[in-house]
Amino acid sequence: MRNLGIILLLLLAFSCGEKVVNGYIQLEDGVQRKLLGFGDGEDELRHAVYAIVGIKLSPSGLDYNRYDTDMEFDPAEYEWESERLMVQELGNLKGGDSIEWQVPYAQIKGLFCDEYAVDEVPINDSTLMRLVVSSRVVYDEESYLESPERAEKIRKMQEQEFIEREMHLLGLTDSLRFKNGIYEKVIEEGEGPKLSYGQEITLAFDGYFLNGELFDSAQDSASYLYFPYGKPDQVIRGLEIALSGMKKNGRKEVWIPSHLAFGARGSGLGIVPPNTPLKYTIHVQDVLSADSAEALRSAVQIP
Repeated sequence: MRNLGIILLLLLAFSCGEKVVNGYIQLEDGVQRKLLGFGDGEDELRHAVYAIVGIKLSPSGLDYNRYDTDMEFDPAEYEWESERLMVQELGNLKGGDSIEWQVPYAQIKGLFCDEYAVDEVPINDSTLMRLVVSSRVVYDEESYLESPERAEKIRKMQEQEFIEREMHLLGLTDSLRFKNGIYEKVIEEGEGPKLSYGQEITLAFDGYFLNGELFDSAQDSASYLYFPYGKPDQVIRGLEIALSGMKKNGRKEVWIPSHLAFGARGSGLGIVPPNTPLKYTIHVQDVLSADSAEALRSAVQIP
């Protein structure tokens, strides 16, 4: 039934004069939409009690996603009757649907994340963005109460309370900043401009459990991390967030909940157990030119 509905939708687009180019339907306000996949759910996102959506977001034409995550989505936070086109579009998604949009940044600003407000990403309101939303789970009230997602949400809340108690016991509460799910304390601001997207950086760090036990360290040239800032899957998500806005020779202490660290699986070698919050000290040792980065990679045999 859903597939028939999609076919009718496409036919309607043609009959109403909407232009279709390379699979995209041209909508108003410079927005283009491409239907990628269709699920079996019947409930629209706007009527859900709870949902999980996958978000992939980047400036159009970039070869990888600047923002790529599965996130909890509370439909109660949205004004679905808004005149804003993208709010209306998202509200129509059903469980399992996956849709791609090419859309000016102004249309999606504030809908999912504020990371593009930081100035290392050179965009403005008119920048064309590629947004893919996958509506993975859509729950009504009854199904949500029995769901594993609700149990995990409760676990995250309990973990967050634990981290905050630890911060309070250490007398750190007033000196920390909460940013996109992590706690951070700036030790040194560093010098020069903030890190820019794609720059090769050298990162030194120490990783601790919250009881103060050191579990990992990189404090010499053979163990430093060398990677393009902003490229996915170079460091855990919590460190990606912490690096945002840093400068060369900048230092921070950061406290990271488990879902932004090694998650429910723990680390690959088993050093970090599942569902374990962590503390890191990080130091941006250097920001490298392309030639310097290549020479350094060769010298220390970095792939």
